[in-house]
Amino acid sequence: MRNVKLLYIINALYYSWFWLGIWVLYYLKFGGFSVVGLLEVVMIVSTIIFEIPTGAIGDLLGKKKTLIIACFLAGVAQIWTGVSPSILHLVLALVLLNFGGALRSGTFEAMIYDSLKDEGKEKQYMRVVSNMGAVRLATLAVVSLVGGIMYKYGNGLPYIVNGITFLIAAVVASFLTEPRIDSEKFNLRNYIKQNVIGFKQLFINHYSALRTIGLLLVMMVTLIVWEGINDILSVKYGFTATQLGFLSSIFALAGAGGSVIAGKLSEKVDHNILYFGSLVLYILSMLVSPFVGMIVGGGTILLRNFVSPLLDNETSTIINNQVESKYRATALSSFSMLTSLPYAILIFPITASIDRFPATWVAFSLGLFLILAFAVNLFVFKRKQILSPD
Repeated sequence: MRNVKLLYIINALYYSWFWLGIWVLYYLKFGGFSVVGLLEVVMIVSTIIFEIPTGAIGDLLGKKKTLIIACFLAGVAQIWTGVSPSILHLVLALVLLNFGGALRSGTFEAMIYDSLKDEGKEKQYMRVVSNMGAVRLATLAVVSLVGGIMYKYGNGLPYIVNGITFLIAAVVASFLTEPRIDSEKFNLRNYIKQNVIGFKQLFINHYSALRTIGLLLVMMVTLIVWEGINDILSVKYGFTATQLGFLSSIFALAGAGGSVIAGKLSEKVDHNILYFGSLVLYILSMLVSPFVGMIVGGGTILLRNFVSPLLDNETSTIINNQVESKYRATALSSFSMLTSLPYAILIFPITASIDRFPATWVAFSLGLFLILAFAVNLFVFKRKQILSPD
């Protein structure tokens, strides 16, 4: 279990995102909200592009070396971000950061599983992953609060310190032991074939296709809100850098609470009731945005952070229930990709519009769109007995 203990440390160092509460303020120093949108597009597009080849890199180099390189590149990128003199430097640093993040994404979980399997303890995988999630959220809650204070003494300081924690994580990763077991080898032909089949599973019949479309309509909006609109609204409501750091800490704890409650409620409450109930709360929190002030506005963002895990978990459950077991992981990955593509296309025009229109009314408009998405999902649910192949 030595590897797992080291991975807990690496996980905490990796998620020491001191910039979490102030990133919008920092980006705004390089221009208006259109710059925020541009950088978000760079983030999501580079992430999508890098996810495919980095799996092969991890298999060729080994998981230990890949994690070392990933943390090192992320460290350099964040320090570069903290001292960037222009938008061009920010873009290049963000691309480098996402390359490092893509190297880490699948490799980290594979290292956990293979390390446990080496010792015949692979059944503990889900418990370890859950604990990793708790460590991540606890770390974010603490460092985002500290980052808000750091910002007062140097706008780029939260990024620089995060870069240092990444570099420390690279050093810690050097003490890992490469697992003797290689759980999966990359094969491009099988990879493409599996993804095609997984994609088709989402649209395998009339009911599944409509259900997938309904879920996508919701998730594409919640992703936009989660990745950008919530933080932009926090700035627009007038919170200071220190207050934003405090809020990010509270939001992280709310997300953790939502995750725990989602797990407990899913065992006692019908999944459709949970899904539609959570969606109603989410929509209401968006629609009131233009009509509330700082305190209530912050409360609506807190509510969305709490409800989001419920929506995410129920969406995953619904997809799992409609997809064959052997294709579930691939189908979920395909669904995630389909969700990310609209985000990549829409985030720039949406954030750019905030330079001309109040962010609160942009949130209101997204709330109206979610009403349409709610209607589509309700229609599909009502027609399930007719459309389902069963």
